Amino acid sequence: MNKILDLIFEDVKNENETKKTAVTLRISALIFIGYFLCLMAVFCSMGDWMNVGGCLVCGVCYVLSFYTTYWNHTRESAWISQILMIVWIILFIVMFGWDCGVQHYLFAFLALNFTVSTAGERRKVLTAVGACALRLALYAYARNFKPYSPLDPGISVLIQILNTIFIFAQITAVMIIFTKDAQKMEQKLVRYNTKLQKLASVDALTGLWNRRSMWEYIRAVEYDYEIGNAGFVSIAIADIDFFKRINDTYGHDAGDEVLKAVAELFMDKMKTYGRGCRWGGILSEARSSCLYFMAETAMRHMMCCRRFMTRSTG
Repeated sequence: MNKILDLIFEDVKNENETKKTAVTLRISALIFIGYFLCLMAVFCSMGDWMNVGGCLVCGVCYVLSFYTTYWNHTRESAWISQILMIVWIILFIVMFGWDCGVQHYLFAFLALNFTVSTAGERRKVLTAVGACALRLALYAYARNFKPYSPLDPGISVLIQILNTIFIFAQITAVMIIFTKDAQKMEQKLVRYNTKLQKLASVDALTGLWNRRSMWEYIRAVEYDYEIGNAGFVSIAIADIDFFKRINDTYGHDAGDEVLKAVAELFMDKMKTYGRGCRWGGILSEARSSCLYFMAETAMRHMMCCRRFMTRSTG
């Protein structure tokens, strides 16, 4: 089983070709090989050996289509696969009529064309218009001409069921292959953008908001205040006294630890009142008395930290 999977997902050797396109064509060919094998079994049960032979020819053509993907000419392989699909769809409508349901494979044809073709959008739109025109032409033909080999109602229903299963399998396989990497890349970009947004809005050392983020928050609170959605708003700006002396005496690493400790203190004390940043802070819905209480509480905690640091270093 692993060898079969390795064969299907084998990379192309041509640097100008893509593995994804080759794998899509291989899986598409294998699905059609399975489809024609099922049709052969149906026609064998009826003793209709002429149609068994026709399905055998189609199956062999898809085996060759599968093989062409290893020629390192993916574009040519894509053309062979699509032309083969159009040819047998037309032949089946002529042979069995509209009720055989193979006209629905034109949707699978479009899915395959849009994913493996390197053509521009204009050519792809023209291809879609052409597929629509072909479907209408086949319908007009089926309305005016009788099929060469009409199907029994029971066989027609069985073939319709097979068509539904294999069409869904074809489209699902193509979409999974071509959207899997895109979804992973999109998720990766979302995570990366979230990380960049955090880096752009948070001070790397302290984990507090930076000045830019605080300005955005102030503008948002100011707008809420103007339209009446916010009550009292207070702003406090604090400075660490003699911070230069700490850096000069104990080194910048010690100064960084002091900044982190003060930042943790403010984040802990302000998390239910407002926001803090390294450049300042804002307290929404807080009166001046509450602001004074918060400042006093922070000062007492910092004084305790200062006495503890003095004992530890003394």
